[in-house]
Amino acid sequence: MTNVPQDPLSAALLPVVIHDLNNATQLLTTLNTLLGMPGGERFLTERAGDLASVGEEVFELGWLMAALASSAGDDLLLARRHETGLDVMVDYVRKSLRRQQHDLAQAEAALPRISNTHGAGWEAAWALGVFLWTAGLAADEAAAWTWTREDSHFKFETDLSLPAPDSLQILLQSRTRDISIEVTSECSRLCIPALFLEA
Repeated sequence: MTNVPQDPLSAALLPVVIHDLNNATQLLTTLNTLLGMPGGERFLTERAGDLASVGEEVFELGWLMAALASSAGDDLLLARRHETGLDVMVDYVRKSLRRQQHDLAQAEAALPRISNTHGAGWEAAWALGVFLWTAGLAADEAAAWTWTREDSHFKFETDLSLPAPDSLQILLQSRTRDISIEVTSECSRLCIPALFLEA
């Protein structure tokens, strides 16, 4: 029996997720303190934009943590979907790479949306996260990447030949049987069936 490689993504993203959750908690704690002061209700009006921003960030962090846990076998997403899950994953992969003195280039085009009708809602984001995390660590500068829709697949590509492609394929197949990776001496390509995403 082949050993399934460890998923490097959860361990890489967790410190950044915790940092951002701490920041959100600090802002909410400060706002709560201000609300307890005489006339504090005016701060709620003045900081309404901050409160909305923190709410959105906490929602995205909750989705991201549930997606990572789901990739390990715990179905924490249940029926929850986040159509911009690829954007959330890419953002946190970039933040995590920067903590390691690496970087990830911006996508050249708006990313596809996660499908509301196929899969459990985490597969495409997790697979893209693993792919881009690996590319970012392998690159000497910000890892450049592109995506296209070809026939029945979305293809995410970098001009890097990623290390340990067999281990990457085993990792992907252990969690997402329909998603695959192709690595040549000139490039690497993640292939996600079109059913998982919407352009």
